[in-house]
This record gives sequence, structure tokens and C-alpha cells, in this order.
Amino acid sequence: MFSQSSFTSTRRAAAAEAREAARAEGRAEGAAAERARIKGILESPEAAGRWDVAMKLALETDMAVEPARQFLRAAPIQPEASIPGIERREEGVATMAEGPPPAAETPIDRVWASALRAVNGSRDR
Repeated sequence: MFSQSSFTSTRRAAAAEAREAARAEGRAEGAAAERARIKGILESPEAAGRWDVAMKLALETDMAVEPARQFLRAAPIQPEASIPGIERREEGVATMAEGPPPAAETPIDRVWASALRAVNGSRDR
């Protein structure tokens, strides 16, 4: 036979389980909606030639797809030359085995430059 307290604790446990299931469902729906929003912005025809702006709108705002598309239409198209290819992005990248370390600009840059010098110096020995 159930007592009032066991009935109450069973009801509380069932309510807590239902709340957690509802939260999990809400998180899943929210994540799916956010992925759809990001995809809608990045794959829109208006994003072509405006990739930097589209990325910022998709990943750094909560702007809906249609207002983002309107915003992209008003943004200037980036010339092809300003979008670096892999070759241009690799220029100036220091490797562990060759080339001098980059000029130190910040404390973290100085730490990395020192580490590169140490590694490159140990290979010469």
C-alpha cells in the first residue's frame, strides 16, 4: 500500500523526469534551429562574395535569415583579390625547421619566437 509521502515522492520524481526530458527536447530543437539559421545565412545567394560579413552575421549575431539576407544584399561584394587563397595565407608562416621566427610584437609573440629559436637551434646541433 502506498502512503501519502511515497505517492508525493513518486510524483515529484516523475515531474523532475518530465522537466528534464522537456529541457533536453528544447535544447535539441534550439540547436537544430540555430544550425538551420547559420546554414540559411551562409548558403544564401547573397553570401557569395560577402563571406566575411556572412560569417559574422551567422556566428556572432542572433539575426534571423531574412534580415541577414537583406543586410548582405546591402553589403559591398569583396573583390576576389581580397579573399586570400591558401598560397597567400601560407606566406610568412614560420615553420619549425626553416626561416627566422617572426618579429616579436606582443608578450605571447616573444614566447613563441623564443620557442622557435630554441627548436631551430637544437636542430643545428
